[in-house]
Amino acid sequence: DTPEVTAVAPLLGPETGAWKVALQVGDGSQGSVSAAVDITCRFSKSVLVAAQYLQGSLYCLVPALAPGMHSLEITSNLQDFVFLRDLQVVPAYVMSSVSPEKGSVSGSQLVEITGSSLLPAQDSEGALPSMCCEMDGDIISATVTESSTSSSRVQCETRAHKAGDVTLRVVLCDAFTPYAEMTQDVALAAQFAQFSFLENVPVYSVSPLVSFVAGGTRLSITGNGFMSSDVYVCQ
Repeated sequence: DTPEVTAVAPLLGPETGAWKVALQVGDGSQGSVSAAVDITCRFSKSVLVAAQYLQGSLYCLVPALAPGMHSLEITSNLQDFVFLRDLQVVPAYVMSSVSPEKGSVSGSQLVEITGSSLLPAQDSEGALPSMCCEMDGDIISATVTESSTSSSRVQCETRAHKAGDVTLRVVLCDAFTPYAEMTQDVALAAQFAQFSFLENVPVYSVSPLVSFVAGGTRLSITGNGFMSSDVYVCQ
């Protein structure tokens, strides 16, 4: 028999697909879901996807779908379908710039990403989904600093990381496939930017050490490992 689904989440995700919708069966307690029952998910009354059992929970992996509202149904016999909820599919996020493109291995660097379709839309229940940055597989909460129909800006703060180049992208916190779990096809459909973590530069001296309150004094900083190709910021 088709199990009784009492909750569905999330209700909003990107058109690229490859994000999981969790189906709570019964009270959600351990043992409420039986892997012995083959469940199939159907999207928009046409696209069939076999449900997955992961750690005692039931999931539907959303395929690539055009932006708009799409019905979600399940069946255990491919004949009788039970309607669950409408899912809202939003346009994929397109990044146009990342600033700065480099930061210290110590982290705590604010990174601003500008792009289109970064404005989070409300789901079918009126909830506003959270935005995140995924940096080398690490999920970091993002803050929307500017939103319009044409462009948006979000900021996220880097965490400590070893030196080197990493991938960076903006995702819906509850509706994305982690980088480590991506298949080749999904990875090709996703958009990534690059961010570079740089070793901290030892500073030996700063001159002068006294300045006027009005500012305007030029500081001379002496250290080891400065690169003419890099941009440094005094804080």
